[in-house]
Amino acid sequence: MSTANESAEKVRAIRAGAGLFRRSDLGLLEVAGGDRRRWLQGMLSNDVEALEPAPGRSGCAAALLNHRAGVIAALQVLCRPEVFWLEGERSALEAARTRMQAFIVADDVEVRDPSPEIAVLGLEGPEAGAWLAAAFGVEAPGRDAVASAAFGPGEVMIGGWGSAAAVGFRLYCERTAVDAVVEALQGAAAPEALIEGDAGAREILRIEAGLPAHGSELGEDRLPDEARLEHTISETKGCYTGQEIIARLRSRGRVNHLLVGLRFAEGEMPDLGSALYAAPSAAASAAKPGDRGKRIGEVTSLCVSPDFAAIGLGFVRRKCADPGTQVATARGVARVAELPFSLG
Repeated sequence: MSTANESAEKVRAIRAGAGLFRRSDLGLLEVAGGDRRRWLQGMLSNDVEALEPAPGRSGCAAALLNHRAGVIAALQVLCRPEVFWLEGERSALEAARTRMQAFIVADDVEVRDPSPEIAVLGLEGPEAGAWLAAAFGVEAPGRDAVASAAFGPGEVMIGGWGSAAAVGFRLYCERTAVDAVVEALQGAAAPEALIEGDAGAREILRIEAGLPAHGSELGEDRLPDEARLEHTISETKGCYTGQEIIARLRSRGRVNHLLVGLRFAEGEMPDLGSALYAAPSAAASAAKPGDRGKRIGEVTSLCVSPDFAAIGLGFVRRKCADPGTQVATARGVARVAELPFSLG
């Protein structure tokens, strides 16, 4: 297991070049059958019917919502010739699968889990596209597009999305081919060593990018717009579960809480799940627990970044979400930061 310092060093190296992550935390659902396109269009929040299994818009981010528009799962949709793949966090996929199967009535649709056969890798960093081209001889796909590369007797699918603020991609291959795919990337990286990221480095990059995670920022009590998942919602498609709530919120113009970045002073990082309070305006920098104002939110993720020091993610009331706003914690004062985090 890597130490915090080792994870931080990996983050620096990945941010300067590229790094590989074995994404055992991610899984897939496969949607097959003659009615799959129409049926999935009514299940997910984005416009699945607009996707085609070819370069271009062959993928999109989407959400599976409950009837209150709470997020059951945040998903990445891949349109393949005969099926759709839905990538998501394993911790959310079982609930998503159960929910989706409950809505198969007289539809020619099958939902199954291909994760035992398919491995997911992540390639993150500004040089990731060049590594893909060198390893597989293909041009890196654009945002939300899906490309394929012949590899041995099979293929590697490449998705144009990642889990960091910099350039990132997903790679999907047969589990039996994972070591060969990694070796191909190692060869493409020469003379530089291939940096293999760990869970600690992945979490730092995620928080720096301001990406919400299931169980931390996402759940069935959280609205997509609160978690800044507006890009997963189509404004023009037909009905889907949760659409009425989404439309009502957007006609009103806003949600009450927003996901924000948080910067903490040295020695003042609070505990995960800690409450956030309105900081006293007269002496915010010297706020003490007894001087706290009204509760306005909570801390949902924390890390120590090699560039940004003690940072986190959390939800606050919309009126407190502007970058630079000071909020109080049980251990001091935090400052709201724009997402993704920036050195500027």
